[in-house]
Amino acid sequence: MKKKPRQNKNQNHNGDAKRNSRWPLLVICLTLPIIAWRLAGPAWEGLFSKKDTQTSATSTATEVYNLKKEVRQWEARLFTGPSDHVLGEIMEISLEMADLSGVSIKEKRMHTQMTAPDGWKRVGITITGEGSFQELVSFLNLLTFYEKYLAVDRLQVHTQTRRKRLGEEVALEEPSLNFQMIISTLQVVKPL
Repeated sequence: MKKKPRQNKNQNHNGDAKRNSRWPLLVICLTLPIIAWRLAGPAWEGLFSKKDTQTSATSTATEVYNLKKEVRQWEARLFTGPSDHVLGEIMEISLEMADLSGVSIKEKRMHTQMTAPDGWKRVGITITGEGSFQELVSFLNLLTFYEKYLAVDRLQVHTQTRRKRLGEEVALEEPSLNFQMIISTLQVVKPL
């Protein structure tokens, strides 16, 4: 009887390792053509069809149109004309809103030039007055929701409590608020 040559365990193990290391390579080689076919096939054509490009261009044109429309609407809310005219309008509107809300205006100052971003001009007024909390809130709401663009840039409020004497009783009234606010608006500076 002839004896089989004895294989070294390490040699046998190395052969299995070589065969096992080929499987991932084989799987990769088989999947690459499938992936390439999927990308080059109908799925790839659908991603970049002319119809999608046209839809994209149409949606961009619609978006640009809508943005221009919004800018025109916003610009319509700005005051136009010379600064003196705009200041007069702001003053008139502020006094009308003060009457509607019930606050009393004690002092008014006009500002013909205020700090503004490039390409814009800002004018405004400072108003000093007094009223109750509800009256002041009403006044602020009327100003901020006015149809033209008005901004309340600064508001300082101080409380003042008064006492009434009714015979021998002392009664506290609702506190009165003294306020000072700056109201302004923007104008586009037109190039000469």
